[in-house]
Order: sequence, then C-alpha cells, then structure tokens
Amino acid sequence: MEELTNAFAETVEVSNNGASSHKEPRIRQWKTSSKFGDQKIRRENRLKELKEKRDQAKATARKLSNEETGNRPEGKVMMEFKGALMQSEWLIDTPENFEDWVVKVCPIGRRRLLHASYGETCLYNGRGQRTHKTYSGLPGGFYGSSHCETLLDGIMCSDTWTFYVLDILTWDNYHVRDCDFEFRHFWLNQKLEDFAQKKGGLRIVPAPSFEMTKINTFLEQRLVEIFPNESIVPLVDGFMFYHKGADYTNGTTPLVGWLKPEHLQDQFPNAKISLEYLKKPFMDLRRQFDAPDALTTVMN
Repeated sequence: MEELTNAFAETVEVSNNGASSHKEPRIRQWKTSSKFGDQKIRRENRLKELKEKRDQAKATARKLSNEETGNRPEGKVMMEFKGALMQSEWLIDTPENFEDWVVKVCPIGRRRLLHASYGETCLYNGRGQRTHKTYSGLPGGFYGSSHCETLLDGIMCSDTWTFYVLDILTWDNYHVRDCDFEFRHFWLNQKLEDFAQKKGGLRIVPAPSFEMTKINTFLEQRLVEIFPNESIVPLVDGFMFYHKGADYTNGTTPLVGWLKPEHLQDQFPNAKISLEYLKKPFMDLRRQFDAPDALTTVMN
C-alpha cells in the first residue's frame, strides 16, 4: 500500500509555481506581476497540463491496483504551509466562455490557510507563520476529533471572528486539492450546509459566489443581500475568478483571476454594479499594490 501511495503521489504531483515573499500574502497574491497579454494562452496550456497529469494518474492507479493491501500508513503527513496558498493574477484578459468560471466575493480581511487537526484550529499566513490558534466545529478542529484533519483556504475577518472559505483542500481526511475546482466548489458547499458551528469558536462560512454568466445582474444586489446572515455586513475587497477546471496549486496560476470593484465596470461593461461595493474602510493597514498598466489604462 505504501508503494501504491508513493507512486500515485509522484504521478499527480503539481509543481510549485509560486515563490514565497515577506509581503502580506492576502494582498501580494492578487498583485503579483506576470506576463500580461498572454493570459489566455497560459490558461489553455495549464489546462492541457492538468489533463495529461490526470490521465497519467489514472494509468498508474490501474497498473498498481493489484498491489493494494488493507494496511493504512500510520500517522499523518503535515503539509508545508509556507507558500502553500494558491495565488491569482489580475484578470487582464476577460474570459470568452463565461460558463467555465465561478466568481467569489471577497470581504476585506486577511488571506489565511486554515488547518484543523489534533483538536485545534490554526490559521497560517503565506509565510507559514501561525497567526491564530482556536477551535471550531470543523472535523479535527475541536476536542474529541483529533483523529481528523481539515484544510481550507479563505479570508479571516478578525472584527467578526469569521472565516470566509474560498476553497477546500482537505475535509475529514479526504484530500481533494487535485480535483478540479468545479467539484471542490460543489463539495465545499455541501459540507458547509451540514456543518455545525461551535459556540464561542471560530465562525466558518462560505464566501458568497455566483456563476460568471450572472455577473451582469448579480452585482446589482446590495451587500446585505449578498451577506444575508451577517449582523455586521463586511465591505468588499474584490472578486476572485476561478476556472472550473483548475486544480489547487501552490503559487500563481492564470486559472484564478482577481479584480477590485473599481475595475469591474471596465472589464465587464454590461455589468450593473451597486455603489456599495466601492466603499472603502476608514483605515486599511494592509500593504497595497498598484493595478497593472493594462487595467489603469482602460480606467483612464
């Protein structure tokens, strides 16, 4: 079984395209400079690479299936959290096929990787440093569930003690980072529907999302409609655009895009956007970076 696991892991391994940085990951990931202009080509190349790797994984699994035994490896392999967040590019090239994309609304906060295991729930930044240690109702995140492990990608809003989930890597020991985003998105919503919050623990909720085909009408809604269960409605930092075929990879990928609210109208001229999205906090201590010229030129 151990040989099967090692062979399978080597086959589906995804390369680390991102480099760690001292900058705040929640901000840096959306402002990483890239080769703007060829974004469409790089998306297509990345999708081809993913298809080839999945085909190789299936072939290896079939080849080694007869060697499978009933023994399971002892203990857990803890993930390396440094540079483990999937980072986006500025959405310079507007996608042609809207039906292939999902958009997530990102409230203002800090991008974090949430790890629930050994009865604790800990948050880590892009440098791998632990920023919070608490408990939650997640599998592995509270006393009595130390045998489970959950790993989520999301945004931490300390003011409301809420973690808005963007993506899922592991749930109750089931690893899904190599699955496409369409499945991860469906599975995450299904799991959080049945999820029970722990009183006094970290509040876990999904970040609002919608199909990109609905972008012309969805953003007409007020923030209180986008966040219907929030006693304190958060301000919006921006929007993440996920390609449904994207796996979860470390570092920057052209299959995930990012736009600030002030850029939406220029990239999507037919979209009707509520002015509430343009509100800014009185003080924002996060390190900010300018948008690329390809966006600022359009705005001017």
